[in-house]
Amino acid sequence: MIETVYRTEDHPSADRFDRWREWTGRTHCPADLSGEHAADFHGHTRTLLLGERVRRRLRPAARSRGR
Repeated sequence: MIETVYRTEDHPSADRFDRWREWTGRTHCPADLSGEHAADFHGHTRTLLLGERVRRRLRPAARSRGR
């Protein structure tokens, strides 16, 4: 089993949404993403390679301060 984890918390907050767009576009499917909360974006993805099968879990979440 091979596991790949990608967390936007590993990048400065100003870069997180753009890095998420880049990562998911390369690894999951091409997409044009946009959002109102791009400045406060957090995302997490975990990919498991199980033999010939791949399992992916995406967790994008815009978090607003004070909520």
